[in-house]
Amino acid sequence: MTKNEFTRELKQKINHLPKSERREILRYYYEMISERMEDGMTEAEAIEALGNLDELLSEYAPAKKEPKKGVRLRGWHIVMLIIGSPLWISLVVALLCILLSFYIVIWALVVCFYAVFAALAVCGFALTMASFFVLFEGGVPYFLVVFGAGAFLSGLAIMWLIVCNFFAKGMAKVTAKTAKGIFKFFFKRK
Repeated sequence: MTKNEFTRELKQKINHLPKSERREILRYYYEMISERMEDGMTEAEAIEALGNLDELLSEYAPAKKEPKKGVRLRGWHIVMLIIGSPLWISLVVALLCILLSFYIVIWALVVCFYAVFAALAVCGFALTMASFFVLFEGGVPYFLVVFGAGAFLSGLAIMWLIVCNFFAKGMAKVTAKTAKGIFKFFFKRK
């Protein structure tokens, strides 16, 4: 048997494997034959020294799939589901209400954070603008106090906006992971 014939037969026997695994197996046996030929064996001797191809590939045999066993409801199961429906339907509705309230509370917190930002920004802007009117009424010291308070609140608003964005991104990740977890819990892949 030549190296090409061996490779062709090997490809047929491992055709059920993924492409990357097939490539790795072919490379492994090709290198093994090449090394033996470098050691002085002929091509046929190197291939024969490998042994029986079926025995070599026994570990790569395709896994036999077990038939799926479906869930079959008996008559009394159906009767119990119908009789218990007032209980389990109300429990499912209660669970859905709890989950909905969880999302509402989280996003209400996010809205509150942004409301605090808006209040700080409006107060900072209003005090900064009002400081110019105070300049004419109360003089420079009052101007500096009111302008400083407005600048402080404006800076605080900018810093609070960074906190708001960080908090909103965190809550988005939490709600997304929670939704994925709930979805995986109810719709598991078998």
